Amino acid sequence: MARFHAIRRVNYRDAVLPRRFRIFYRSDLLGIYLYGWNRVPPRAHLFAGAIVAISGAVSGIFVVIANAWMNTPTGFRIVDNKPVDIDPLAAMMNPAAFGQTLHMTLAAYAATGLLSPAYMRSCFAAIETIVFIRAR
Repeated sequence: MARFHAIRRVNYRDAVLPRRFRIFYRSDLLGIYLYGWNRVPPRAHLFAGAIVAISGAVSGIFVVIANAWMNTPTGFRIVDNKPVDIDPLAAMMNPAAFGQTLHMTLAAYAATGLLSPAYMRSCFAAIETIVFIRAR
């Protein structure tokens, strides 16, 4: 039980970077991307969309790194039931991190690539149905 509490303290302490990254950058630029169609230049709009896509992928990678760390905790020592010598970079670069983040990122893009055309086809089918009904 003491090991679990030590791991929890290390994990919560080092989870600040992903939260800041996720909250500040993505939310502001998502607002610019969604509501700035006619308010910002096209290059700024494209830049905001690219940053939203990149930060979304990086945020997902941070979440999977935290999960990989829970599977193979590294980057600290337990002395007297307390974590000492905490190294956040060693915790983030644990043995399971690369394989799990690569798998998650490729699976997310593959699922998006498969579901996007299906969604668009259903939208076009609905439009074709509306046009067909109005044409009668």
